[in-house]
Amino acid sequence: MVGATIIKMLAMAMLSGVQFTSALPTSPDGINETGPPLFSRQSGVYITSTNLVGDGNPHQVPWDQQISTKQNCGSAAGCAVSVTKEHTLTYGWSGEVGFEWVSGGFSVEESFTDGESHECSGSKGQTVCVWRVYQYTAYTVADTTCYYFNGVASGCTTSQSYVLSSPNKCQKGGFYCKTGSACSTDGYGFWKPNTGFGGPQC
Repeated sequence: MVGATIIKMLAMAMLSGVQFTSALPTSPDGINETGPPLFSRQSGVYITSTNLVGDGNPHQVPWDQQISTKQNCGSAAGCAVSVTKEHTLTYGWSGEVGFEWVSGGFSVEESFTDGESHECSGSKGQTVCVWRVYQYTAYTVADTTCYYFNGVASGCTTSQSYVLSSPNKCQKGGFYCKTGSACSTDGYGFWKPNTGFGGPQC
């Protein structure tokens, strides 16, 4: 009898144009979602995420790179060399390959493309080239894998921590010239000693 009454009410509502809406499911943080909660859609799966270890122990690590070819002035009174192409820098990590790139909340990016131009001059008999120091932030992370079933995590394991080094969003200046045997090949680079603790000052 109750079931028949409900069906009758729904039929009357449809005829009168009244719409019935059900409450949207609510996520754990109290925000209404437009579908089933994320974890209920991922029941019975392993999910891995990369997270900071503590505060990440952020510190600044400069990357020094030659960004031009080397130009030999020969017998000419002088010569110059300039940057003729873009250079793209990306993130790196220590040890084995990590699961995914994360910013850790710092003002860094997964990759940075340098399109700025700069010129270096040399004198007779000199070899000259353009270099630039790029600012990176290094921070410690680890990968955690959990088995999710009905929104409940279990059997979580965490990898050994490793260090992600990502280019800062703010890259200012850093151009300088090298001469003679200090010039190498376009794209050659190396890490310099840490210059300070903390995230980028952007």
